[in-house]
Amino acid sequence: VLEEWVRKQNTAPRPEKTEAKQIGVSVKAASINIQYGDYELSGMCIGGDYIYIVSQSGSYGNRQWRIEKRSKYNGELIKTWTKNAQNNSLGDCVVVKDKLYIGGNRVFDLDLNLLKEVKELGSFPYITSDGRYLYIAGENILEKRRLDNLFLVAEGRFPHDSAALNISINPVTGHLWVVPHMFEAITPPYPPQFIHELYIFDRDLKILMELKPDIAGRLDFVFDEKGN
Repeated sequence: VLEEWVRKQNTAPRPEKTEAKQIGVSVKAASINIQYGDYELSGMCIGGDYIYIVSQSGSYGNRQWRIEKRSKYNGELIKTWTKNAQNNSLGDCVVVKDKLYIGGNRVFDLDLNLLKEVKELGSFPYITSDGRYLYIAGENILEKRRLDNLFLVAEGRFPHDSAALNISINPVTGHLWVVPHMFEAITPPYPPQFIHELYIFDRDLKILMELKPDIAGRLDFVFDEKGN
């Protein structure tokens, strides 16, 4: 059912084109050994010649946020931004033009200078962009925000109480694919089961489809240029 629906959507008229461009990454036979100690990785993205790595350490109420700017060629550390925080994580990151967006509520320039921040969206928000807007998937919420000032444009909700694991844009249809997760109670003595769902939204954050794939383990996805 999902494959047939995707095929029909990918052959439908395409949405308005934007100036968003995918960032090319040259993959070579090399590795970067980075020691993070007790830091927990929450996001990684590429902008130009640099990798931006987002992480946090500590327990709830006593956190330290950390962003690193490193060379994408050899992993050399260029600059670090840190901040002590009470809770939550910084979340995922994405680079759009000359700005670094973290968790959908903070904007940095590409040299890690904080330019703007707004209210947090809960733990581990995931973000993506079509080059015109930011799309943020957090705890039971989906937001569309302007790139220039982070003003809220639209808001959507998941059909069930859950938190996002991923968000991506189909480059052909422009639809947003969101993978949340939640625990489903099972009759004792069995423990709750970790289950996934898949929600597909239009860019006005109206839900188009809801699925429960029969897939064990973490559910993730990526699109090619044809929307497959």
